[in-house]
Amino acid sequence: MNGVKELIALYLLIPYMTPDTLTTPDERCVIPKVDGDFCGISLEDLRNAICHSFVTFEEDHNDGTIHGKRLIVDDRVEYHNRRDHAALGVHSTAHNIMIEDAHERLVELFKEITTQQ
Repeated sequence: MNGVKELIALYLLIPYMTPDTLTTPDERCVIPKVDGDFCGISLEDLRNAICHSFVTFEEDHNDGTIHGKRLIVDDRVEYHNRRDHAALGVHSTAHNIMIEDAHERLVELFKEITTQQ
């Protein structure tokens, strides 16, 4: 399925884009941090959407359309305040990220994490 590895990688990225973490047992224990944006949205907003809502994808039917070529993230990523998002009430909008773009950015972020030793 197109998007599976990107979906898993996003969840694996959560500890590195979490603003506050527990104190490590020793100063030699380093938890790398990443910040910035992810395909036009802040990593903090992406982290909040992943942890508190959803990210998914569709099966790619290879029918020449965009169907199956994007990650679908709750539109919470577009609202910096959860109260603003909750005030929308019941709605059916989402934010789309092209899987190819997500893959490239994930590779960049994981390289950044591995070099922060």
